[in-house]
Amino acid sequence: LLIGLVAVVGIKGSFFGAIKQSFLDFMEALKPIPYRVAFVVVMACACGFLGWTYTSAKFSPALSFSREYLKFTKPIPENIAPKGNVLGSDAKDAVVLEIYSDYKCPMCSACNHMLAQIVKEYKNLRIEHHAMPLDTQCNKYLEQEFHHGSCIMAQYSEAAQMQGKFWEVNTLFFDKKPTTEDEVLDVLENSGLNLDMDKMKKDAHSTEVRDMINKDIDYAVANKQIGTPSLKMGDEFEMGIKGYHELKKWVEKNGAEPSNKLFK
Repeated sequence: LLIGLVAVVGIKGSFFGAIKQSFLDFMEALKPIPYRVAFVVVMACACGFLGWTYTSAKFSPALSFSREYLKFTKPIPENIAPKGNVLGSDAKDAVVLEIYSDYKCPMCSACNHMLAQIVKEYKNLRIEHHAMPLDTQCNKYLEQEFHHGSCIMAQYSEAAQMQGKFWEVNTLFFDKKPTTEDEVLDVLENSGLNLDMDKMKKDAHSTEVRDMINKDIDYAVANKQIGTPSLKMGDEFEMGIKGYHELKKWVEKNGAEPSNKLFK
């Protein structure tokens, strides 16, 4: 196309005629065997280099991250789906990885899947979830709406904790993404989790639950964590989502021990 645009100025006829003439001139130049061989070698090297840069994670860390991220955008497989209120080790001296997240945040959804996977690979790791809804309905620090509906989901996920089913509801909300309270109730009623819905409604609107959410938001903002997801280990915060292998390095640096040496 570029050859045709340039050549059409000096060749009488149409644009396509210019391209045709340029192609014929190029083929004429390749008639000598040494030139032809050199052209084939150069093209083979160029294609090989482009192919290598596309497939090499060492050359392109961004590509490696993209591959890992796409894997975790899929629904959590049943064999690693979190259940109950404790995700991972319940030991007092467990290594704790905390996440501040929002149910309408796409990266939080992928991170939720990632954490469900990683906790299976370390015997002394525990994941603790904190609400950080970017929704003006409960986040007093926001000047404009970002994720309408994330507050009501946060309220009901905390209410689910009072029935011992926080992580099931947490995953359910990331998968279904309801927005209104009616939609939230419909999702929960059809979840098959056998929740006490009257208690859920009462607890979701209780002062206790609202205070829990406000406390999480206040702590995150006080530590300059105003976006989601935000991860915390010890005194160290990480804003955004890490690549899976980088996340594994981070938890190991903080003392997490692999459950199986095959994961190292």
